[in-house]
Amino acid sequence: MGRKSSKDAILDAAERVIRRQGMAGTTIEAVAAEAGVSKGGLFYHFQNKKDLLLQLLERHGTQFNTLRREIMETLPDGPHRLLKATILASVMHPAKKTTHPSNVVTLLDDVELREKILQMKKDVFEEITAGYPNPERV
Repeated sequence: MGRKSSKDAILDAAERVIRRQGMAGTTIEAVAAEAGVSKGGLFYHFQNKKDLLLQLLERHGTQFNTLRREIMETLPDGPHRLLKATILASVMHPAKKTTHPSNVVTLLDDVELREKILQMKKDVFEEITAGYPNPERV
């Protein structure tokens, strides 16, 4: 496995800072210091704090979906296989510490971030309910 990219190292640093200081207490300066890069190095990959958070959310979504697929492959076939995998991935996903409700509430103050979170949740819900005969009743 190769060396992590600077962008991934910054995203990892952002997660650590958010866990320690909460979303509201997370600053670009703190993330840059944690990642061992200059603010300019951080701004090379991210336009601002909001862009950093959006990309962190996207990475969490990708990691969650990968974990969910891996779990699903281990489960026996059945009508609730995807639902079980989703629940297990929700419990096991390491981002649950970063996406603690107090941190998510802070994100919800921003319309674009809120819409991103809601769309990710909607996509998961639609995938789960697609296999049911009357998904509108789920």
